[in-house]
Amino acid sequence: SVTSLPQVLFAFVGKDFASLVEISMCTAGFTLTYWPLVGSNLAGSDVFAMAFAYVYCTWGMHHIWAIACPLRTAMLIGVMVAFCDFLFCGIMPKAHELVPAFGGCGLLLLLACPNRWAVSHMLYQHAVGVGSTLPGSNTGHWAEYGFPLDKLPKTCPDATESVGERWRQGNGFACHTGQLYLLGVLFRFVAALCLLATSSAKASGGSLSLGAPSEKHARLVRNLIVIFVVFFVLLELTLLGLTH
Repeated sequence: SVTSLPQVLFAFVGKDFASLVEISMCTAGFTLTYWPLVGSNLAGSDVFAMAFAYVYCTWGMHHIWAIACPLRTAMLIGVMVAFCDFLFCGIMPKAHELVPAFGGCGLLLLLACPNRWAVSHMLYQHAVGVGSTLPGSNTGHWAEYGFPLDKLPKTCPDATESVGERWRQGNGFACHTGQLYLLGVLFRFVAALCLLATSSAKASGGSLSLGAPSEKHARLVRNLIVIFVVFFVLLELTLLGLTH
């Protein structure tokens, strides 16, 4: 419809930019609470950078549920996704157990998990932070959970191997937060598609989608959108695994 594009551009994009203030406040509250209480080698700026990227990413994820689902359903999905986020962060069950799962597609679950990226980056910063004596040490506990200290990235970003290759080999470190921002952009793109479809349907009286001339065509358009989104997300997650 005529109003769909302005709605996406101004309502969605504008509100998303405005939410950066809320994300910053949330991140500052977390940093000022977490950093002084935890004996970590991370600097305060490292904690803030990690938390900001994580909240930015999950904020985009919850855009999808808020747009595509009714209020109560969106709240329920948000709670369920939060549990799944912790489940697929690679700690328990461990990442090397998840990677070969589901016919070898378990790596995609790790790549789509904001918690996984945040934990991987936080542990990397803890291992290389000021005052750390961990690099080069034989801490088997770290290796048991997929973070071998003898395989810390030498440079950042480490161009010798992609993230996906490292995670398959049991090396779960992530030396920067770039992938969290890419994942957040991906979630926002999917949310924008959902907004385009739902706003078009509402503008057409609630039954049609994207200007389809009949109910049959509307169902076809919706199914094509779903198929496109699924394959697009899988492609983007695969490309995310090729980053460094």
